[in-house]
Amino acid sequence: MRLKKLTILAVVFVMTISCILLASCQNNVRSMYEKVTTKYKNGVTDFDKGWSNYNNGWENNGDTVNKLLSTTPNERQLIHADNEYYNFVHFGMNTMTDKEWGDGTETVDQFNPTNVDTDQWVKVFADSGSKGVIFTAKHHDGFALWDTKTTEFNVMNSGYPHDITRMVAESCKKYGLKFGVYLSPWDIHEPRYGKAGGINDERSYNYIFYRQVEEILNIVESVGVTLFEFWFDGARAADAEVEAGFEYAWNDIYDLINTRFPDCAIGNCGNDVRWVGNEAGVARESEWSVILSDLPADKQQDSEFDAKRLGYSYESSDRGSRETIKKVSENIADWKVKYYPAESDVRIRTKWFWHKNDKVKSAKTLANLYITNIGMNSSFLLNVAPSTAGIIEQKDIDALMGMKAIVDETMKKQIMPASVCTSGYVDNQIKVVDNSSLPYAVLNDSNYDKDESKCYTSYKLPDNGYIMDFWFSDVQSFGRIDIREDLRFSQRVEAFEVWAVVNGKWKLVADNTIIGNRKIFVFKNAVKTNQLRLVFKQSRSNPYIRSVEFFEK
Repeated sequence: MRLKKLTILAVVFVMTISCILLASCQNNVRSMYEKVTTKYKNGVTDFDKGWSNYNNGWENNGDTVNKLLSTTPNERQLIHADNEYYNFVHFGMNTMTDKEWGDGTETVDQFNPTNVDTDQWVKVFADSGSKGVIFTAKHHDGFALWDTKTTEFNVMNSGYPHDITRMVAESCKKYGLKFGVYLSPWDIHEPRYGKAGGINDERSYNYIFYRQVEEILNIVESVGVTLFEFWFDGARAADAEVEAGFEYAWNDIYDLINTRFPDCAIGNCGNDVRWVGNEAGVARESEWSVILSDLPADKQQDSEFDAKRLGYSYESSDRGSRETIKKVSENIADWKVKYYPAESDVRIRTKWFWHKNDKVKSAKTLANLYITNIGMNSSFLLNVAPSTAGIIEQKDIDALMGMKAIVDETMKKQIMPASVCTSGYVDNQIKVVDNSSLPYAVLNDSNYDKDESKCYTSYKLPDNGYIMDFWFSDVQSFGRIDIREDLRFSQRVEAFEVWAVVNGKWKLVADNTIIGNRKIFVFKNAVKTNQLRLVFKQSRSNPYIRSVEFFEK
């Protein structure tokens, strides 16, 4: 079982780790510019070796590869992958009390914003390029920001008696954004919290919690907005009182959401989208979506230290490479993997809720986070907190618009190749193995759709092909390259390189391990060439490439 589902993180641990990681990220902002990691001698290339004939020494077929390839996303995971950038909104009782976590002493009359303008929030997000909003309908303090029958501790009994959850949903529909909900399972205020029992046992907390989820789904249904993610926080204080045997009724709750809104991903404590492992917006250098998962019943590990050694820890730097899988398979015969993509949550300010004089990250820092999360196979969930007045302040808006301007600048003009073909090593030399119209599929991209006639196309490299060449009508100045895999066929590419003909010679300009949903290369210095080459060095069988896009600098 995943760590987030087996044991809910203690307060001290979460806050300590998050603060350390956040401080590290702020003090040493990661470069948005790609650096080559593979070392080649000047003028030397290695085009003779690719996934099909060498694969860096790893098998490209067989039982292990088949097991990995059988791990594919469900439809809601495919739909969710195209959201890429969306926003958290932390707003509630903590906004009024100037806290991050409530302590159970709050009263409804303390919630009294002057004017909650959800239209302003959502329009700002839409203008920044966001695809959706995840709203904190209930945080750990238990204050419900919707018209609920489950507790008197709700917004309708406050100094601002408006169903704010419904307001956000309506604003999302108005401005064409998707709607999501954050709901804290831990509830400090609720007397029945920690009382064991099922969803039909009125004395149990699950009875209340299930009906809170149901009420929110009713709001979504009545508004008619698209529900794209239900986000369940896993935090709980170490001293929270719970009865022996108390567990959240996750199976019943997941079934409820999946039945009523089958396209809605369930995040964090759910099975569709996982927490990246920090709150600093730092995705791994190799962020696998096919990751090691549940331990077998006989457990060859018996400690957290052993979990980290085997690569099972939630904070492990490597959760799915061939090396880690080999190490685990040597210790555990019945090793398991699951398709579980990452989501990076990070704050535009230092804290989650609004606090006076809290610093806002710069536009450049936000653009860096945008590119290094979306461009490293992780969704980018950026929190923006409205003020006590109920609006997003101008300095936050300026940072968001500045982020968008920087990102848009990297995509201001797309460059289309004149021709594309695929090569491989045949008869002791590199030969073209596919110059048909098939490779051109990577030049056309569209979102996943259940209607197959609207579904994106992709290109499966042939059994003996590992090089894709792109020719341009003349020398172009390249500033950005985006590459996407067709995840319907699992995450396959494990190592690849980008080469360019510069001044008549091949030059390695970028390389990486994973591609996944999207790999973004942004070059500080323009690459000037009329020919670019992708070399797929290592893969779990034939790569399926959804798209390759080139942009001018």
